[in-house]
Parts: sequence; structure tokens; C-alpha cells
Amino acid sequence: MGVHGKFKTKKLCEEIFIAAVYFTIGNFQLRNRKYDQAIANYTKALEFDPELAEVYNNRGIAYNYKGEYDKAIADFTKAIELIPELAEAYCNRGVAYDIKGEFDQAILDYTKAIELDPKDAKAYNNRGIAYN
Repeated sequence: MGVHGKFKTKKLCEEIFIAAVYFTIGNFQLRNRKYDQAIANYTKALEFDPELAEVYNNRGIAYNYKGEYDKAIADFTKAIELIPELAEAYCNRGVAYDIKGEFDQAILDYTKAIELDPKDAKAYNNRGIAYN
């Protein structure tokens, strides 16, 4: 690796670290129901590392709590694109579809979450509710 490669690697590590800090702050704010601040910090984390599926998933949760379901669905979809086996994102997207009254799509997402994580009680419960 040449000198330029070392600088690029150092910059990449710094960006990943900064993204992790913003993600952690966002998680704290999400737990404290400060959804706008959480969304802002998750968005900042994605500026430093746009490949973090967990950040998209958690920002989607914050959007869900705010009632911004289309934005939530977009974030959950992006998380799934990045990590197709992220069962939690399917379940969360199912919640957004469920609230919007799109029950067939919600059931598909809950079913996929169950396929990926057969011990996910929330997905079973939500799917049962969506069937009614």
C-alpha cells in the first residue's frame, strides 16, 4: 500500500468512527423519544457511512413514531437492500404498512421476518393482528 492508500484508510476509519458516534447518539435520543434529534443524528451518521443498514432501520423507527410512514418504509427498504437477512427491518416495515392499512404487504413482511428469525414473537403477534 502506498502513502496515499494509508491516508485513504485512515480517513475511512475516522468516518466509520464518526458515523458510529452519531448512531449511538441517535439511539439514545430514540430511547428518550426525541425523534427529530434522533433522525438528525442518524442522517448525519449516514453522511459519513451510507452503508449502515442498522442506521436506516433505526431512523425508520423514529419516522414511524412520528407518523411519517412513507419515509419509514423507504428507510426499512434501504436497510433490507443493504442486509437482506435483517429480520427486524422486515418486521418494522410491516408495522408501517399495517398502520397505513396495507395489510397484505404487512403480512408479507411479517412472514419474511419470521422466515429469517423464527423466534421473533413480535412478528408472529403482528402478523396475527394484521390477519384480523
